[in-house]
Amino acid sequence: GSLAFEAHLEGHGGSTFVGVAALILMNRLHLIDTAALLRWLLLNQGRGFKGRPEKPEDSCYSFWCGAVLSLLSSYKERVATEEEHGVGDGRVMALMDLQHFYHDETKQFYNFCNHRLNRIFNLYCQSGFGGFAKLPQVPYGDILHGYMGLAGLSMMAPHLSAHLSSFDEFPNLFKKKLFPITSCTVSHHDIVTNK
Repeated sequence: GSLAFEAHLEGHGGSTFVGVAALILMNRLHLIDTAALLRWLLLNQGRGFKGRPEKPEDSCYSFWCGAVLSLLSSYKERVATEEEHGVGDGRVMALMDLQHFYHDETKQFYNFCNHRLNRIFNLYCQSGFGGFAKLPQVPYGDILHGYMGLAGLSMMAPHLSAHLSSFDEFPNLFKKKLFPITSCTVSHHDIVTNK
């Protein structure tokens, strides 16, 4: 169900996102088996998303795989618009506002995600030095996982309960040692004015 960058190679979450986004932009998503793709995406979800079967969850795939689920939802809605207006795939873009492809809480396939566990997994990937790491046990974050981890968290925001417990809000802050000199976190003692 996944897509690779080249024929006969193993697909993963990043290449699947690139391929699906390109096919949607070219109005050619019908060329792949979207049911198998949806199955692949959902089977690669644990506490977070993993990019390939038999690999551990990784913070960046909360965006790569989550965004594909959001795109598939938008495409499904676009096809319904086509059928409603009786036009072919080539003319439907003229009937649609492109904001239709922005992520929001109405994305049907993205609603299959376990947003709570995915969010907790991403928060556990916070580095004590700032940013996000690939895995919870990796001590240092990097730019790619920091960006993709935040992008994944921002996609989950509309899907989370308005009333989270304190553990769900900040599970990582009590599990890893923070290093305020090198990190972007600020403690209460850093901002107290009366010394």
